Amino acid sequence: MKILHVAPIKLRASGPTSVLIPLLKELCQGHDIGLISTNEAQGELLVEKINNNKIKCYNVSFEKTKISTNPKKWLEENIPDIQEYDLVHFHGVFQIKQSLMARGLKKIGIPYIISPHGNLMKEALKHKKIKKKLGIFFLLGRYIREANFIHALAKEEEENILDNFPNARIFNIPNGTEIISNEIKAELSNQKDVFNIVFLGRLDVHHKGLDILIEAVKILIGKNVKDFKIQLVGPINREEDKRYFQKNLDSSLQEHIQLVGPKYGSEKEDILSHCDFVIHTSRYEGMPMSILESMGMGKPVIVTNGTNMTQIIEQSKGGIISQRDPEDVAVAIEKALKMDKKEIKLMGENSKNWCFSYHKWKGISDDYTVFYNHLLKV
Repeated sequence: MKILHVAPIKLRASGPTSVLIPLLKELCQGHDIGLISTNEAQGELLVEKINNNKIKCYNVSFEKTKISTNPKKWLEENIPDIQEYDLVHFHGVFQIKQSLMARGLKKIGIPYIISPHGNLMKEALKHKKIKKKLGIFFLLGRYIREANFIHALAKEEEENILDNFPNARIFNIPNGTEIISNEIKAELSNQKDVFNIVFLGRLDVHHKGLDILIEAVKILIGKNVKDFKIQLVGPINREEDKRYFQKNLDSSLQEHIQLVGPKYGSEKEDILSHCDFVIHTSRYEGMPMSILESMGMGKPVIVTNGTNMTQIIEQSKGGIISQRDPEDVAVAIEKALKMDKKEIKLMGENSKNWCFSYHKWKGISDDYTVFYNHLLKV
């Protein structure tokens, strides 16, 4: 089977990109895989990272006048072997370049599917609401409605998509994670008297609900809850987020909240392996890779219902679920603080075992293959 993946690739700065790296690595074992990045030159860097010459990367020029005037002609000129592809898999929704490519595919007769990666969740659509509504109405609605299928990462996302696009055909496949070993790698905090909680991801205050988390910490301080530390590990990409932290992290909060900055590879693993809990207070997500990665390392988690992972956490018994408000997040943190080491270790083992059973990338890749075959009736 020959499949073309199209995505706005941003190395080290994008959840969808961190999904594509292990997914394409597995898929190219049994399929001919092509890749186009709508962020030019990033596709080649991703292929280098995967380190597999089986993946064909196309360097295309997205001149708006050419692609919008005649999308079919643009496809045939920029991807000479486009007719050989069985299927195109788009990653992302609010991508005008991809929506124009989809029009050309319809004229050629090649089916396409879309993985929104959480961007059609209700809370996601509320952010920059007017801009997104106009985009869907004038251009992107057709791209979404004419997709052969839309991919949901979890039941919650499927329900949210159907609320806005009731005629959409949905298929469900979760994200995967790298399993470090079959043995539980779950050391508790090496600081005996301090309970160590980690947030891992972009420090985007609104999207990741970090304002909710900070307000929750204020509540805990007000209740005289002590002996805990929250490390915020990740890049701050926007000036407005930098200003937020400068304004809101006063000296009393800095005793409990530490801005660590981005960490990758062994440094990131070291931080995760020595924490007690991992927390994610997002307003909306597809399925956060940092939470799956932490669970795969045997870490218990605290997640809000905006993470799209409540069903997984409930079924795995691998963490604590909170609503998206400071009071409830504070209650969840306090619950974690009151757990003894045996309870924390058991919850972490539950996380690890769940990921080992249901989220290994080989199994996820096999699920995609089954779906691709179903769509193409192979």
